[in-house]
Amino acid sequence: MLHKSKLAFWQAQMAGTFPGSSLAYDFTNSLSPLIGSPIPMTRSTTATYYNSSGLRVTAAVNEPRLDYNPNTLAPEGYLMEQQKTNLFLQSNNFNDAIWSKPDTTITTAAGIGASGLQDMDLIQIGNLGTAFVQQDVTIGAGAILTISADVKKSTTGSWLRIQVSSISGADGFRGWFNLDTGAWGTTSVMGAGTLIASSVVYCSATGIYRISITGILNGSDTTARSYIISSNADNSTLRLSNANWYMGNTQLEVGTCPTSVIVTGASQVIRAADIALSSSISSWYNQSEGTILIEGKTFDPCVTQSPHVALIGFDDNTASNRHVMRLLNLGTGQTLTATATAAATVAAITATPVNTLTTYKVGYVYGLNNFAGSRNGSTPVVDSNGTPPNVARVTLGFDISGGANANIWIRKFAYWPYQRSNSELMSITS
Repeated sequence: MLHKSKLAFWQAQMAGTFPGSSLAYDFTNSLSPLIGSPIPMTRSTTATYYNSSGLRVTAAVNEPRLDYNPNTLAPEGYLMEQQKTNLFLQSNNFNDAIWSKPDTTITTAAGIGASGLQDMDLIQIGNLGTAFVQQDVTIGAGAILTISADVKKSTTGSWLRIQVSSISGADGFRGWFNLDTGAWGTTSVMGAGTLIASSVVYCSATGIYRISITGILNGSDTTARSYIISSNADNSTLRLSNANWYMGNTQLEVGTCPTSVIVTGASQVIRAADIALSSSISSWYNQSEGTILIEGKTFDPCVTQSPHVALIGFDDNTASNRHVMRLLNLGTGQTLTATATAAATVAAITATPVNTLTTYKVGYVYGLNNFAGSRNGSTPVVDSNGTPPNVARVTLGFDISGGANANIWIRKFAYWPYQRSNSELMSITS
């Protein structure tokens, strides 16, 4: 059981924002999440994030990450990510022999990187038309791959071509990025390749673009050849002679979106999953009735996530008794649902697909023969038949039937040990 003095502290911190709640978090203000909170937040490795100045910094083991948008400097929330591995070696050292680089000169630590330190390499190509910066890695057949990198314009050249392909170059995906405008130009596939997404994150503090592109080579190849090279124009495979640009922190990972930077050396590096879990809920949780509010934003399109990504879950360490609020992948998009298993089910709160990088507030009320759910102020969907399940723990960004942590920002969480009315449910989710 949580010590009363600690519980009182957390109740006092959020009393003005969530009056009447027995537990609440707000990760959209300047308060830092505390490791000694009622829901411990842990991660067994270090991990990177953007601080309030828009610089990329490293969090220590078990240190929660209060992440900020590096362009607007607005707080995104508590950053939770799945376990990921950077498949590249020497991800921020292009002078190393692991990178093939014909007709290319590398000047190490020549430019200011996203961390504010001088740790970005200058890439300069010659005029032979054969230049590239390339690395091959072993993958699983049919894997969804995301390549990402920090890039910044130098003096010559506007376009970069980023490509992931089979060794032969016959199958894969690629895109052309404009260093002047900070936008993707053409994106396309080769052969049996599949293109899933491309994205850009701008760091206003350093003028660096974090670019990424996601796709599949084909269904059979087990080696991925990745390279980044200057191009003389959009959608052109010709190099621009004597072009140069700054580059750093390349990453190749399995998954449908880029995650936070993982720096490697001579070996691949794993970043552990972020975990927020507590099995000591009896001091603030009411088994008979209650109200849950969760606000979050996903950055993962989850095109192959099955069956869902959870915002929050309460369970008894099994999938037999639980409350869960989650994003369901329906093939044509995701839908937010709230469920009480072994009691009653609140149907899909809305049939509107959930968009990435969009903030959603979801409220859920449970009690004997009284369940309701609302999203962003919508008219509650109700279910008037069932008994709430008995649960023993709470998890953020995960529920026991999902099998994977979310790639998500948790922005707010509040719990009231009583049922709030439908009008109040609409109000707190607006």
